[in-house]
Amino acid sequence: MIDKRRVYFRWLLEYFDISRPRYKKLLKHLFKTEYYYINPMDANRESDGIDIRLEFDNDTGHSFSGDILNYPCSLIEMLIGMSIRIQNIMDDEFESTDVSYWFWDMIDNLGLLDYTDDYFDLDEYEQIV
Repeated sequence: MIDKRRVYFRWLLEYFDISRPRYKKLLKHLFKTEYYYINPMDANRESDGIDIRLEFDNDTGHSFSGDILNYPCSLIEMLIGMSIRIQNIMDDEFESTDVSYWFWDMIDNLGLLDYTDDYFDLDEYEQIV
């Protein structure tokens, strides 16, 4: 049986070019961490993240969304969705950037860039996110 969430996770990393060898633990935890919001306006960020699942279906031809949609939006999906929005806004001004650039820029702004596989500390990670 295919582990649909694993297939989807790998697709996220490859499709948006955010995979980095030294950040496997961080990326896995971002995928496992549920995105939640306090400000009602941030429901849009959740929607952006969930919309990526439809792009997955369209790109791969898999019809996994029914199963994948049963899960809450993950933090990695929200960050990718926000990166897509930033890229769309900044496209004319920063032509050489892409979704990956903005994703890793936000990881840096969150203070998570130092959380490589060699240093990853789950307690510190949970305090940040």
